[in-house]
Amino acid sequence: MPGPVTLQFKLQLNDYYGYDNWKLNPDGGRILSSKFRSSWKVTDTSAVVFGYQRVAIVIDSTFAKDVRGADSLVSADYRYFRASPNGDVFELGFISRLLERRDTVEVNPKWDKLLSPSAAANTSWVVETNDSLVVGTVYARFLPALELVGTTINGVPSGVLAYHVEITGRNLTISLWVSGLPSAFLRSRDDSNVDGTRIFQELTVLRTGQ
Repeated sequence: MPGPVTLQFKLQLNDYYGYDNWKLNPDGGRILSSKFRSSWKVTDTSAVVFGYQRVAIVIDSTFAKDVRGADSLVSADYRYFRASPNGDVFELGFISRLLERRDTVEVNPKWDKLLSPSAAANTSWVVETNDSLVVGTVYARFLPALELVGTTINGVPSGVLAYHVEITGRNLTISLWVSGLPSAFLRSRDDSNVDGTRIFQELTVLRTGQ
């Protein structure tokens, strides 16, 4: 029988996450020349959004190299996260933002349930149900065992125990590696069958606000 999930995930005010990103080729390998940097900065943890209290607001910034080789800001978007009393974590518009990046269809953002520690490992939950034929019903599950993710954070090679979340739907396969200590999305990978828009993202910088 799958064991319980003990993940406790919480974004703290002024937390900062820096990521390296690569586009993926049709075989799933990173395209080294496509590398770019992005960052998350938690600017609020007590906002009220669409009637929900204690919503965390994250500024998601994307950078590109300019002619001098320095990082130049390309875009900055707001992301909204909230947690339920049982520890489930929702993000507003996770699926709609992914579809917008693919330029396939425009759908209204919903509170997508990305993490559900209340569900046993290997047990699926519904991320989102949408009337759109492109979206339909999206499911997620924690894979049965914790994974040791080898990464370099703040210049220090390390191994972090993480839960592997698999999100699946119509032409949609996303993997998230999430840790509770520290609370972080360590990696994300888009293995959907859509060339040109699939991204692999890996945490490289972490500064906690508290």
